[in-house]
Amino acid sequence: MRWAAAAVLALAQAQTCGPSSPGEVPCRYLLFSTPDNVPGKVWYMLLPSSTASPTTDAAATTDAAATTDAAATTDSSTVTSNHAYTALLKDVDGLSKPVGIAVDHARNGLYVADAGTGKILRWKLGEDSTTATLAVVSKPTEIYSGSYVSWIAVDSIGNLFFSDEDTSTIFKVSADELIKTSRPNSDAYYPAFDLNCPGEYGTETPNTVVVYSRDQTKTSEVSGPGGLAVDNFHVIWGNKQLGTQVGSVVKGYETSTKDKVKQPVKIALNTERVYGICIAGNNVYYTDKRTNLYGVKKHGGGIATISESMKGPRGCAWDGDGTIYVADMEGGKVKSFPANMLNLAPQRLKDVVEMDMQPMSLAVYTTAVSNCVTSLSNLVSAAIVVLSFTLH
Repeated sequence: MRWAAAAVLALAQAQTCGPSSPGEVPCRYLLFSTPDNVPGKVWYMLLPSSTASPTTDAAATTDAAATTDAAATTDSSTVTSNHAYTALLKDVDGLSKPVGIAVDHARNGLYVADAGTGKILRWKLGEDSTTATLAVVSKPTEIYSGSYVSWIAVDSIGNLFFSDEDTSTIFKVSADELIKTSRPNSDAYYPAFDLNCPGEYGTETPNTVVVYSRDQTKTSEVSGPGGLAVDNFHVIWGNKQLGTQVGSVVKGYETSTKDKVKQPVKIALNTERVYGICIAGNNVYYTDKRTNLYGVKKHGGGIATISESMKGPRGCAWDGDGTIYVADMEGGKVKSFPANMLNLAPQRLKDVVEMDMQPMSLAVYTTAVSNCVTSLSNLVSAAIVVLSFTLH
């Protein structure tokens, strides 16, 4: 048994990110938005879990000679993980005050909700696997324009959801409005079950529909919605107004429409204002306006205070494996903690990266999922992950 454990540990230590060795593991990147008044707006870093060398890997440092933008570089000595971060999108890309970001893995899509311009834009991501670096490989596509867009989420099918805090509305853009499909209209499964994985995005401007709204659907459980998350069945959001009355965290349904409203359920009533939300299996994690990070089960029940140590907690993201990342805006850090908890309980947060900016929203991009090489194996793996969390 000891020999087997040692062998597993040795194999894990031998693995590197990318195609350069037999023990390769998928490259995993953390993306984060910064609404600060600096040129860089969306950033990325290679996560330590990718097990690439922290100081010699090309993605782990930013060459100061390659750019004159001080905000686009960082001294590796200030980064707890020794992994530096790099600007992926800047103000010259049409961004003003990006709040929410989300990744559509199967199609390598990056969505950004810009509160400054009132637009949702999409780019396609590309990776140089030899250096483990990312870049946008397309011009921006405007998905929506017209209101105060803030937080966004994408499910595995490709449905896009976003919140409008000013009008207390949750919107949806259906996957079949965004992605080309080869199924004919006469097919019984058209269009939801064949989106040509990895698929191609369409060029027409998609339609936007209301899922829940304080005014249009008379849903009182929507009150200045902040962060939101999806799991293919539910859309879960946090309210930034009257949270202890109408719901700090509310669980709705992706298939709810203005004409056929499915009544949402309050699953937490412990804080007035909620900012970031993320889902990991059967657990929902969310942050308040002060210093707290909480956890609750999807069905509700007891609320656990995961941490009280942050200075300005905002967005969080699950890596699809065993880690949750959370942005500490005022502290200028991204922290992490284990996601696969049997019982929700306080955790000691680990510093992942420290910066001179204020991180807001987070997303994790894993190239193995994005390549979508073996659809069946990906589905089986995802089912195993969900099942294991459900059993816990």
